[in-house]
Amino acid sequence: MAARTPLGPTGTILVSVPAVQTYSPAMLLTLVVHELAHKISIAGAYPTDHRALDIAGAAVATYAKQELGIAGFLDLSFSGTGFVLFPSTLGGHARAMALQSDGKLVVAGRLGGEYGLIRVTPEGTLDTGFGANGSVVTNLPASGLSIHRLALLEDGRILAAGTGHNGQTYAMTAVRYLPDGSVDQSCGGSCISTYSYVNKGASAHGIAPQSDGKFLVAGYGYGPNGTSYGLLTRYLANGSLDTSFTQDGVINQNFDGYPTGFQSIRVQPDGKILVNGWVQPPSGDSQLLVVRFLPSGERDTTWNGTGYRVIPEASGVYAGSLLLEADGKLVSTLSPRRQGRTVLGLARLNGDGTFDTSFGQGGVAVVSSIDGNSTTSDVVREPSGKYLLVGSTANGAGAFTLGIARLGADGTPDTQFNEGGALGTGTALDAYPLLDNSTARALLLPEGKLAISATVRNGSETRFALFRFWL
Repeated sequence: MAARTPLGPTGTILVSVPAVQTYSPAMLLTLVVHELAHKISIAGAYPTDHRALDIAGAAVATYAKQELGIAGFLDLSFSGTGFVLFPSTLGGHARAMALQSDGKLVVAGRLGGEYGLIRVTPEGTLDTGFGANGSVVTNLPASGLSIHRLALLEDGRILAAGTGHNGQTYAMTAVRYLPDGSVDQSCGGSCISTYSYVNKGASAHGIAPQSDGKFLVAGYGYGPNGTSYGLLTRYLANGSLDTSFTQDGVINQNFDGYPTGFQSIRVQPDGKILVNGWVQPPSGDSQLLVVRFLPSGERDTTWNGTGYRVIPEASGVYAGSLLLEADGKLVSTLSPRRQGRTVLGLARLNGDGTFDTSFGQGGVAVVSSIDGNSTTSDVVREPSGKYLLVGSTANGAGAFTLGIARLGADGTPDTQFNEGGALGTGTALDAYPLLDNSTARALLLPEGKLAISATVRNGSETRFALFRFWL
């Protein structure tokens, strides 16, 4: 095959068509395709008119769909490309996202090895009124630290939970920020709370405020024998442990005798606490775990008879997300194996902890139309009742790209989304591979679009990235 050459001096080709007003949209696009194919062939990018026509057709079709706002395509009105890579000399790892009432997005994770946050305007620019020109770095002891989850309070303050340090070891660490990005100092000092089970290391992956000002933090830590335990802590508004919660403010448990970790938290209207996470049997994949606790911290044994459910369907659930629906049902992400590879998936449980058999197959729905191993890291539900699954998929070259799918309310793939129900590899997003396979986060925007935060590689750099899709 002939070597590909640059398409024009700036990497672009200008296409002109006759200025006739009677062309239908379909006829106009056909003219553009043929003109573009001709210029591609002349430029030497592809050796045959046939191949050039294929490339031109795909390019024009994609651009037209993006411009027309077809579900599953990047929204080109967002910074002109549908995504923004945020420059940082510190190197960025985005792992959490939250939407403010004014439409601004807070994206958080790691900046320079520390807790880091940025705030982004609806237009995709850094909000210079937040921290230092739009970004915040919180210096904690040690390095290699990261925020994993965010929650917003009604007064605009920001709760962040992740892997911090207590001066001796890595610890579950919660920090409360003021709306301007500074650390809240109303806790008799900085509002920074840490916990590490028997001081052998811990990490937080979920945070949830309660209506009484208290807040919950979920994660995992290592016990005396090196086995991981699921950890759930509750703090008072002043950042101290709530001793009315299991007497010392801490739950540490493993299930079925296996290493355990907690991930996401949802608080029911009656104050009961739902947590998902994982258990790791001696062999095979990790399995999805869902637990319900009473407001006092005891396990609620009226739920599924034991207060918990282990779902062997799941694998790779270390970044699992959880939805609590208005009817009391619970939806959790999972990544089950199908035909030798992991796929995007959801499990839906009834309010009593049993599988909702009206959803998918026996309560589990999967998307297997994306090639490569996929991991589900987040889920949101649209007002229509449809579910949007967001995660990653391996692109066959040792890298990951975004994997996105939409399911109907009954768990069947929505084939109107991206003309097939899912978006995976083979798109423009391949040029920006994800750093890892488990930390893409998703939010529905007020205008009905989908925002996704992730960490991408851009050459030798890692960058915070924000994508916006049509729905």
